[in-house]
Amino acid sequence: MDLSLQDLDEILYNNMKKRWQFTDGDCDILVRGDSVLPNIKYLELARVIISDIDMYKNMAIDFMETFLNISGKWYLFETNFGCIINENKYEFSMTFSYEDDKYVNTYFVVYFRSQIIEPRYKGTKAVGLEIGFY
Repeated sequence: MDLSLQDLDEILYNNMKKRWQFTDGDCDILVRGDSVLPNIKYLELARVIISDIDMYKNMAIDFMETFLNISGKWYLFETNFGCIINENKYEFSMTFSYEDDKYVNTYFVVYFRSQIIEPRYKGTKAVGLEIGFY
């Protein structure tokens, strides 16, 4: 994974989509915020998660493979901190594609709840899965 903390230093405000984002060839980073600054809570969460991105990526893949009963090659193409639809239930998400002709034009989103924002939770957990089509 080429995603690193340095990428967060390069996030820019996307006025059309009303969020902060970094886009490169591998994985987009989205962070909630206003037109002046990214939201501090979600920016800090992004720093923590991205600093150990492989662990969280593997956690998400394990969750998907267990739930869907498939295994194979997954590609992370978006990490989303606070810009998700139900921000009160989930703090961040990771969106993947799957290398298989059976899942062409399909995306998989794993939603996480985090002890970083909600200390009452016992660790960061993958708690939701969405499957969609392009």
